[in-house]
Amino acid sequence: MDQPQNGQGAPQINGAVKGHSTRRASGPATQIPHALEIIHNPRSSNALRQEASLYLEDIKSDNEAPYHGFALASEKSQSAVVRHYGLSLLEHAIRHRWIDYTSEQSALLRGWILNLAQSVADDEPLYLRNKIGQLWVEVAKRSWVLEWLDMDQLLVQLWEGVTAQKELVLVVLETLSEDIFGHEDTAAGLRGTELNKACVEIFTPARVLTEHFPSREISINASVDALYALYSRTRFQEDDFRDLVCPMYGSKIINLLQHLYEWTIVDVNDLDEDKYLLSKKFSEMVFNIGRFLEERPALIPQDSDLSSFFNLLLSILRNQSLHVSIPILHLWTKLLKSASISNLTFVAAVTGDLLEVCSQRLLKYEALPEDSTMPSIVFLNEDVDNIPERHAFLGNYSRFCNEIVGIIVQKQPFDALYHILGQADQVLSNLFEGEPAFQGKKAAVLLFYTGSNASKVRTYTKNSIPLLRLDAQFTVVEAALKGYARWMSNQAPHHNHEQDVMNGNLQTWCERLLGLTFEDPLIKQRVIQLAGELATGPLKRNPGFVLKVFEFTLRTHCSEEPNADTYNDAVKDLQNYCSHQLQKLAMKFPDYLINVYNELETKLNEVFTDTTLDAHNRVRYSSVLFIITHRASTVDAKLRETRLDGFLQPTIGEWQSTELSNALSSFGGFCDVIGLSHMQRYFTERAVHNIQDWPAHSLDDEGLSLRAQMQDAFEVS
Repeated sequence: MDQPQNGQGAPQINGAVKGHSTRRASGPATQIPHALEIIHNPRSSNALRQEASLYLEDIKSDNEAPYHGFALASEKSQSAVVRHYGLSLLEHAIRHRWIDYTSEQSALLRGWILNLAQSVADDEPLYLRNKIGQLWVEVAKRSWVLEWLDMDQLLVQLWEGVTAQKELVLVVLETLSEDIFGHEDTAAGLRGTELNKACVEIFTPARVLTEHFPSREISINASVDALYALYSRTRFQEDDFRDLVCPMYGSKIINLLQHLYEWTIVDVNDLDEDKYLLSKKFSEMVFNIGRFLEERPALIPQDSDLSSFFNLLLSILRNQSLHVSIPILHLWTKLLKSASISNLTFVAAVTGDLLEVCSQRLLKYEALPEDSTMPSIVFLNEDVDNIPERHAFLGNYSRFCNEIVGIIVQKQPFDALYHILGQADQVLSNLFEGEPAFQGKKAAVLLFYTGSNASKVRTYTKNSIPLLRLDAQFTVVEAALKGYARWMSNQAPHHNHEQDVMNGNLQTWCERLLGLTFEDPLIKQRVIQLAGELATGPLKRNPGFVLKVFEFTLRTHCSEEPNADTYNDAVKDLQNYCSHQLQKLAMKFPDYLINVYNELETKLNEVFTDTTLDAHNRVRYSSVLFIITHRASTVDAKLRETRLDGFLQPTIGEWQSTELSNALSSFGGFCDVIGLSHMQRYFTERAVHNIQDWPAHSLDDEGLSLRAQMQDAFEVS
């Protein structure tokens, strides 16, 4: 088609022929720029501005408006504002009057748009080039595949041009795919089926990825964007699903996707930001393809290469970037919940790999320093720049991992649990590997100290790598126990030999764990936490095991060390957790514990004698016997009353004491009770009201002493 230049030789549009009225043709050519100048001139009066606006609105309904629009938009000597208005005249004609045009008139209008696209230059404003791309899309939605059959060829020809033309091609492909598949676009919706099929013909990966364009990366970006938009669509008619979705599970396509994914992997030490963004977009695109397996499994062809597809999912899941892997992690939670998918042999073959990845990824990343060289942390810092967003993301990631572990164990309880316990044994055997501050003394005894106790506790950290390793693996075990509990709740009430064997193995494994020796207070706490989950979970009907966990918790303690604040804080955390766990067990199993009440009372007295519990924890430990007595169903009523009264009398006596009454009779006495009597003098002497940066000022010796006195006073009170 010979395209008109600046309207020369233009055919009729709705009966108007360019040139039939020189006065009319030349009028808008000068009046439109003048009206735009009035509108954008801050000195124009409101009346003039309103008159100009009405003129520009009225000209849109003129039969010759498309020609005027093309003439203004193609005249590069005009200002960008004028040219943009010219494009808006063309847009109005396409959107609102296309149906009134004859085939010759619509072909002419399409030719003008192509002419504008072929003349875009690198130095033109981006918003003008994008507007031309949008006009191309508006025409395509109305005439592509009908009378316009060579659009893909024209796009390829345009791609051979300057950079601005390449960018225009990308705008066209992305906008067109979004309007057809992603948005509820009226024009595209009227021709949904034929546009769907046309899109897949030009967007198919085999064609896109094998074309040797001048810039492979740009073409890959375009293909991924197009595929993402295509498969983000939430609804497909059955024929469209078979034509557009099912081919993606074929061996050739999956092989191409695998190679494309491998190409997008970036080096964390030499981060290519564009390629990294592409990698994340690719993962989201694969998620969109994979979710159809769960949503419409009955339409998936029998000859689909799902084994290779699941291996592709595993490859992406193992990516060192958590943001790249999380869409696939989320996808696995969907696939494993689908009965038709999770029961496939292909899925069963990868469950071990899934458990391994989830075990590694349940590490508490938020506990690692931001300057860590761990690749996942480096990527995380690149992706997230604020703490709330970081915690929210990591919380979702952890939730998906826990969910996957639980689902797998629920469906394959025995194989999965044995696998997970085996992983835990491996972690325990290599807990301190590569960590000089920890040393395995012998296979079953792991010690915290390697040298002087004092030197080690002074450099103690609450987020040591061994602790994080242990916590991650124990979190996996706890997630598995939840899945195992769901499986048990669905079993028939009659005797289940396999379940008894599994419970016996769980008990043996936990008793072996309790036999290990750890000196890190927080590792001890984590062991007690897991043992408590077993005691209150699958082994809750085993009184002997419950008593073992109770006694282990009761005798677990660490001593505080001088000049080791962080370590001593961990010791207090351990004491607090142990007292809380004892109370929890006492409330849940009072009838088990009442049978050994006297022995427990003796052991509690030994704990009070042998350890340095603070007053608060002494009360909490003592309350354990109160809880057992109060809640046990087999205690004689008179004996219960006598014991409970014995617990209450000391507290009643303290509140009725003369010393406390005198202390609370004045404000000064109250300050003495809670340790604040010397604080005002201390603050005044140090002029604390002048301190601007509190974290930069450490407490002196007197301040440390006052803080200790105040803490002791609070614990006693």
